[in-house]
Amino acid sequence: MLAALEQVCGTPGVLGAWLAQASGSLVRSAGAPGYGPRELAPVAAATHRILSGAGAGILELEFEGGRLRAELVEDWVLVVLTGPGADRAWVRLSCEVARARLREARGTRSRRA
Repeated sequence: MLAALEQVCGTPGVLGAWLAQASGSLVRSAGAPGYGPRELAPVAAATHRILSGAGAGILELEFEGGRLRAELVEDWVLVVLTGPGADRAWVRLSCEVARARLREARGTRSRRA
């Protein structure tokens, strides 16, 4: 899981990425210096509620040139924070790859249980 998040963080312009449960409980995070579980959990929980309530899979919010992208990955939410000038297409592609890797990791873990 951490490798998938670190790959997203390697995308130019990405400041951080984290994976959280619907409650906002942090599963893993990468990058996002200065942001801990206390700051990230409410964002993850709110984006999960918005995505679930809207029946959407992806949410993008823009703020002062940066962006927050949230994607549902089964019952988790992948949240990515980008700075000004980040290439949205590269960020989307990185998120798609991470989402596939996370689903694969969860499927592998489920089969072992």
